[in-house]
Amino acid sequence: MDFALENNPDAAIARARLVAAQADLERAKAAYAPTVSVGSSYEGTNSAGRAFGWILNQGAFEPGLNFNRPGTTDNWNVYAMVTWSLYDGGRRAGTRAAARALSEAEAARREAVRQEIAFGVVRSMLEIGRADEIVRGVDARLRALGEAVKVAEARVARGALLESDALHIRVERAEVEEDLVRARHAASLARRAFVHLLGLSYSEPVLEIGEVARWIPSPDIVKPDRPEMKAVRHQRDASAGEVEAARGERRPRIDLFGRLDRDKGWETGRGEDSWSAGISVTYDLWDGGAADGGIRAANARRSEAIETERKIALAIEDEVERARLALDEAQARLEVAGEAVRLAEENARLARQRFEEGALLSTQLSEAEAGLTEARVRRAVAETDVGVSTAALRRALGLFPIASER
Repeated sequence: MDFALENNPDAAIARARLVAAQADLERAKAAYAPTVSVGSSYEGTNSAGRAFGWILNQGAFEPGLNFNRPGTTDNWNVYAMVTWSLYDGGRRAGTRAAARALSEAEAARREAVRQEIAFGVVRSMLEIGRADEIVRGVDARLRALGEAVKVAEARVARGALLESDALHIRVERAEVEEDLVRARHAASLARRAFVHLLGLSYSEPVLEIGEVARWIPSPDIVKPDRPEMKAVRHQRDASAGEVEAARGERRPRIDLFGRLDRDKGWETGRGEDSWSAGISVTYDLWDGGAADGGIRAANARRSEAIETERKIALAIEDEVERARLALDEAQARLEVAGEAVRLAEENARLARQRFEEGALLSTQLSEAEAGLTEARVRRAVAETDVGVSTAALRRALGLFPIASER
């Protein structure tokens, strides 16, 4: 299970999504910090207006300068600038709240993926155990029919049994051989599903499944605590943050700024430093309805998140009840199947004994052997269903399937 939680592609995808959500949160927090930028440029011109401005910035103005024809002038500018948003109408607050909620939602979704992978591993192992038990049951029936064929051939040789009766047992054995091929194929498919959950390229693993079910205790809680529910709640909170950010588009913005410049000209051979600072207020009088459209869209997504939360809550409640009913049914079937196997084993034993004594027809022996195999298969299925249903109930309640929860 630990290997699957680390190596399964779905687990890796969930980890990547969580990292991305956390990075988005850091980016949203960074919007509260001032922005510091630096830059540099070099230009040349013979335009009177631009050249005169550069000459002033370089501190190179001299009396007698022809303002209309200052000549070719160059300027190398280096600057450092700081901007800081004092107020943005709630855009940053809404965006940060949404990013924090989405990060928590991705963490909850990752936990849901982990629980699903863990449940898949346990279910897959139980199904491998069931498939192996079915193979053993069919193989036992095949061996019993093989012994019956030997007895039948001996009785035919003595003239105590018709050839047609012996042929019936041979046909039955051939059919069981076919059943054994199918059972082994099902066991191979179960192993393939297990390896797929581990995130590995397929190769038939050699597995001996022990008593996996004993590691799956019945849950001791009643109210579900599902990560999926936590995720959708955080998604709802994120939609509320998006609404606040959208509303901020209709409010003014206030920014502080400061700038240091260094201007130098090689034509003039002079250079000078300067600075500027101030505060700006911006308010969009008309944006073509973009802000109103953003608010309506954000409100619609919030309504969607609320209804999604309600839908998932109902689905989880239904899943829990279905899991409880499935577990009750599986436990009842297991109890009946255990008694059925005990009776079928005794019936098969007596049938073999009577057939050897010549007191039983071959068809009756086949029926007894088939009944024993069927009973064993039903018991194996019921045992697996009890384990899977217990794990499914724990999964429905938000628990890891095995006792040592992560």
